Amino acid sequence: MNSEMVKIVIKAPNQMTDDQIIDCQRLWSVSELKEHLFKEYPTHPKPESQKLIYSGKLLSDNMILRDVLKTFGGHEYNTIHLVCSLRESYRARAQVPAPPLVKPVRTTPEPSFISNSPTNNFGIYYIFCLFIYLVIIFTLPA
Repeated sequence: MNSEMVKIVIKAPNQMTDDQIIDCQRLWSVSELKEHLFKEYPTHPKPESQKLIYSGKLLSDNMILRDVLKTFGGHEYNTIHLVCSLRESYRARAQVPAPPLVKPVRTTPEPSFISNSPTNNFGIYYIFCLFIYLVIIFTLPA
């Protein structure tokens, strides 16, 4: 049995957390790695909200790390991407203040192009469609 330790770099997609190097055993299942991340990772994501991706593949909880990790040219590169559910990632942003619940009162009038009127929204939509049309026309071969 190969129960040696292995170092894995855990990357977060939002880059709000620095890459973490985690020590774990090759005999661990992905589920055990998720539990370890829950305890050791800075944001403490719950195991059920974690998705782990290695070499472009989503890892299922029952997979064993020794069967998943690969060696290239005699070197082992162990980078796993951690993706958490949206709800968990919002909780992890404790350092970012929550937006105010009450809309601040404007002391200056809103510009006429920023309006909630349906007529103005139609105008913006019309300009957007015209822009897309012109892009398509000028990028088509003659």
